[in-house]
Amino acid sequence: MIETDARTAEMSKLMENTYRDVNIALANELTKICNNLNIMY
Repeated sequence: MIETDARTAEMSKLMENTYRDVNIALANELTKICNNLNIMY
């Protein structure tokens, strides 16, 4: 475990959440594209 200040911890949390959300959004968009092109994934 790494000890850090509150601002750094909050920024790290925001970055991790953003990374996760962007990956989910990308997967959703790729699913839509595959469905529109009748591509089995």
